[in-house]
Amino acid sequence: MIESGRAPYGACGHQDGGGLDPQLAEELGLSFPGAHYEPGSLAAMAVSLMKKNRGSLALLPFCCTVEAEALGANINLGNAAIGPRPGDFVHHSLTEFMSSGREIDLESGRLAAILKACRMLAEDGHKVAVEISGPLSILSGLMELSLVVKAWRKDERLMRKAFEYLGGLIIKYALALKASGAVIVSYADPVAAPGIIGPGYSRALAEIFLSRFLGQLKDELQGTTIHLCPNTARLLTDCGLGRWRPISISPGLGYQNACLDLAGQAGFLGQACLKRRNYSPPGGLITELTLSDSAVA
Repeated sequence: MIESGRAPYGACGHQDGGGLDPQLAEELGLSFPGAHYEPGSLAAMAVSLMKKNRGSLALLPFCCTVEAEALGANINLGNAAIGPRPGDFVHHSLTEFMSSGREIDLESGRLAAILKACRMLAEDGHKVAVEISGPLSILSGLMELSLVVKAWRKDERLMRKAFEYLGGLIIKYALALKASGAVIVSYADPVAAPGIIGPGYSRALAEIFLSRFLGQLKDELQGTTIHLCPNTARLLTDCGLGRWRPISISPGLGYQNACLDLAGQAGFLGQACLKRRNYSPPGGLITELTLSDSAVA
C-alpha cells in the first residue's frame, strides 16, 4: 500500500518553464496553434524559453497531448496563452481503442514536427530534452478516464495488453527522439498520480507496467539520460520498486546542468521537475533512482 501520513504528490509543474509564452510568441512572429506543426517555430520557441528562463535545455514539446493526438485523439490546440488539451473523445471503451490497432506515425503531424525541431536544435548545438507521456495520460486524451478505470476493474488482462501495446509505441517514439539528437528523454504520466486514480491503481500501474517498462526503456536508450517526473519516481520508491542513491556534483550546479553532466552515467534521474527554474540540488548531491531487482525481474 502507498505510504500514508506523507505529503500529497505534487501538482504537475508543466507550466513552470515548459509552457508557451504569448509575449515570446508575438516577439518571434509565431502564430499558434499553427506553429505546433512547424519545426522551425517549435525550435525558435524552445530556444527563446530556454534563454528567458536561463535554462540549459531546450525543452519540447509544449504540452502532453502529442502521443494521444498521434493515436487519433481530437485535440483542441488552443493558442499561445492556453496550450493544447483534449477535445471530444474519440473512443467509448478500452476495447474499442484496442480493436483500432492504431500505430503512431512518426512521419506526419506534431510528432514529425517535434522530431524535426529536435534535429534542428541539436544541429545548432543546443542540448534538447523531450518529454514523453505515459499510458494513462495518453488514454485520457482518447476517452473518459472513468472508462479506463472501469475496464481495468472488470478486465485486468485487457488493461495489461493495453499497457504493453502503448509501452511499445512510447519506446518507438523515444528511440526516434534519441536518433534525432535528444540528450534527455523525460517521462511523465500526470494522470497516474494516486490523487487522481487512487493509490490502489497507482500501485498496480507501478507493479504491472511501470517498473518493467522503464527497464526496457533504459535498455533501448543506452547512453541517453532518462528523467522521471518526481511523482513517478516517488511512486516507484513508495512501492518498494526503486531506491535513491546520492551522487556528488559540483556545489551550486543547477539541476539541468547536473542532469547533463550525468548523461549516460546514471540510471534514472528525477528528484525535481526538469522544468523547475533556478533549482540547485542541495549539499552538492543529486540522487539517482535505481530499480530494485524485483522491479525488473
